[in-house]
Amino acid sequence: MELEDPISIHKNVYLGCEQSNVDIPQAMIKDKKDFFNGILKSIENNPDKTDISDENIQAQGNLLQEPNLQTNTSAPSKPAAKVRGYEYKMKGHAEQTVERYLELSGKKLENLKPVATPCMDDHLFPPEELVEKGHLAPVAARIVLKALYLARLARPEILWTVNYLAREVTRWTVACDKRLLRPSPYLLHPLAQRRRPYVLCGRSTRRLLLGSFFRRILCG
Repeated sequence: MELEDPISIHKNVYLGCEQSNVDIPQAMIKDKKDFFNGILKSIENNPDKTDISDENIQAQGNLLQEPNLQTNTSAPSKPAAKVRGYEYKMKGHAEQTVERYLELSGKKLENLKPVATPCMDDHLFPPEELVEKGHLAPVAARIVLKALYLARLARPEILWTVNYLAREVTRWTVACDKRLLRPSPYLLHPLAQRRRPYVLCGRSTRRLLLGSFFRRILCG
């Protein structure tokens, strides 16, 4: 078997997704570390509400408390560990997803109003819209499947909406029409066209903590 020569992942595109190295601000590192510590502390205080083993909780807690992961370490001889950051971009596929929606829905680009989140809660719909057949029922699967690839590969903040709509393609409603409209203007927003996961590594290569953070996940 003949393989191509290896190439750098930085600034390279694979399956439509570009990965680039980025510098992570120390203040943001501390903020995310405190965020994880708060989650793990909550698990420790509520053992009956999780099936995570005590061993896993202790191991993760020890990782987060490692001295060389602190942004303000008390030991000058042990500088803070380098935090490696990556940025994933699928701007082209996001635009294609919106174009597919506009093509099959018959809407125009100017009809897409800016939104803060890609999700909508059930209480936003009148009861009749949750049962009445939607206008996009015949073409819904073609739009949803286009968005599903984007959501699974690089845009998990729209994954809840896309997965929900994928389950509804055989019983499409007016509420689904409105849910499907929501991610399109969200995807076109410049701040929503990048995903930034952060990797924190401890002293041992056996210890690794991977976290992905998104600001616009919750329902609007």
